[in-house]
Amino acid sequence: MAIITWNKKYRETLGESVNRFRSQYQKYMSSKITYAGRLDPLAEGLLLLLTDNDVHKKPEFLLVDKTYQVEFMLGYQTDSYDILGLITSIQNSTNIDQEELHQKIIDTQKTTSQIYPPYSSKTVQGKPMWRWSRDGHISDITAPEQNISVKRSRYISSRVISINDFKKEYIYPLTHVQGDFRQSDIISKWEDVFDKQNHKKNIILYTAEFSVSSGTYIRSLIHNIGIELGVGGVCVKISRSQVGNFHL
Repeated sequence: MAIITWNKKYRETLGESVNRFRSQYQKYMSSKITYAGRLDPLAEGLLLLLTDNDVHKKPEFLLVDKTYQVEFMLGYQTDSYDILGLITSIQNSTNIDQEELHQKIIDTQKTTSQIYPPYSSKTVQGKPMWRWSRDGHISDITAPEQNISVKRSRYISSRVISINDFKKEYIYPLTHVQGDFRQSDIISKWEDVFDKQNHKKNIILYTAEFSVSSGTYIRSLIHNIGIELGVGGVCVKISRSQVGNFHL
């Protein structure tokens, strides 16, 4: 029996991550293993693995607070709220007021109701929301909400990356994500957007940190910040560093 802090890799699915753990630690090859707290393919970092008899402790770990760092960009929106999604809107973000951005991040510190994102595993009428979205029927249902609390939030930094480097580092490697996430269509759409923005040579990537209650979608926080700024925003990479009292 063990509760293990495991470092999930960026672009790795949960299934791949658990399989990598089993292959690296052979003594757990035949053990029961579950994880406490999902991480999307574009999220990395702390994954709590519960083994054997400890798998029954999963509910208690799902209730604890978590801390994330997120790298994001402004001026774009996608249907998944991250770059592993189809672009739905493009806005000029060159005139973003940095102080306003910092304040919007601070303003997330509150208890509020958060709508589940269209591409999530939340079940509605027996079907996960991502399936409603993929089938083109997300507008046929009312997205459920949940109460969340952002305990701490802060702006960390920004960096400039060329569009060519951004495509090489983040867009083209989406083909390596295991499973059908519409990768071909998504990469093609990003290519089209950047081709049409041929006057634009660089992208600004921002980093912020959030400590939140269990179940909070960081993708939705960034999406809402972008909407409030009038330009939209999408997550590029999410890194989880803490789950309750556990750290990487």
